[in-house]
Amino acid sequence: MAAQRPRKNRNEKQRADGANQAADTATTASAPAGTRRALLVANGKFQYFNHLLPGTAKDAMNLAAALSSPDRAGFEVTALVDEGFYAVRLAIAQACASSRPEDTLLFYYSGTSVVDSQGQLMLPVFDTSPDFLSATSIESEFILSQMRQSACRRFVLIIDGCHSGAFFHNNRGIPDGLIAMTSCSPEELSYDTPDGGAFTQSLLRALADPAADRDQDGQITVDEAYDYVRRDLLASDYANHAQKWVWNLPESIVLVRASARIFLSYSRSNGKEAKTLGDSLQNLGITVWQDVSGIPGGAQWRDSLVEALGKSDLLVFLMTEDSLASKWVRRELEFADGKGIPIVPVVMGEIAVPDWFSLQFGGVQQITLPARPTEAAAKALRDAIMKRLTAAR
Repeated sequence: MAAQRPRKNRNEKQRADGANQAADTATTASAPAGTRRALLVANGKFQYFNHLLPGTAKDAMNLAAALSSPDRAGFEVTALVDEGFYAVRLAIAQACASSRPEDTLLFYYSGTSVVDSQGQLMLPVFDTSPDFLSATSIESEFILSQMRQSACRRFVLIIDGCHSGAFFHNNRGIPDGLIAMTSCSPEELSYDTPDGGAFTQSLLRALADPAADRDQDGQITVDEAYDYVRRDLLASDYANHAQKWVWNLPESIVLVRASARIFLSYSRSNGKEAKTLGDSLQNLGITVWQDVSGIPGGAQWRDSLVEALGKSDLLVFLMTEDSLASKWVRRELEFADGKGIPIVPVVMGEIAVPDWFSLQFGGVQQITLPARPTEAAAKALRDAIMKRLTAAR
């Protein structure tokens, strides 16, 4: 992985996905029974050469949090940050040896990576020697060899490093049941930032964004995460061509349950309060959709709003004097009510409730928040939202 730099100019034609890539695999309603393990290896510090990647430790920490969530992912996560050759090699072997056919094993690497003279991808670790790079790095073939020997047949491989698309060059065989994502093509560099690798940050956005669940089945698969990441990277300053490969995998592997789709309904005059409320929920892991583009009055805006609201799992209503007087907000509430979408009214300040609201929504429990929501108040709202979502399912 390279240090952060401006976008490189590229004249090359956009590469197709990996040469051995199969068509997207079918998404299943639920993952098969079995243990879900994730081994995360991140190296940004090195003992024998002057190379520092400040974002890799954050990559491991943030991805571990996303994958270990019992409600959304349920992986048993082991994270090795700036560990040496022996520790990393042993952890890979142990993870593969202990996995059964019904288990899912995810291996992730974040750091610098290089291609040796034979074309094989090398993943340097803390005590890698620059004079004996091939002997002291984790070679891609070693990882594949352990997977071939494993009883497991549900592998996810994710590599965030320079030239990572070369991972499968000069291998001795690919295990069945493997789906792989790499941050770039064999000829490209990946980029590190103080907040983490550009690719991994995009992957984390995919795991958190309900829009990544393209078939809207409530789950985000590796295929769906890859599609999101590829588009996201190409639209970014880095413009890397993420790669994907699939080998004999009969069904797609689910990474996480999709986040609940929360629609925030509010009056334009309460934009500041809406942003405060949305940010508070976002910080607690709840993704909120809110229109911040204004109301141009055209069909395109209405179609966008109706689509977002129609796909929502719950509507949070910022209940103020202005929003209660807004015809647009009233239409949103009535649309949601007609679709059976749960509504959580949030009151910020003293208000007089009109008769139409009392008649139609008087039985809906309201949540009262201070003008500047405290962390405790935001958590109470989050708990109320999750309770309503659970009751609606």
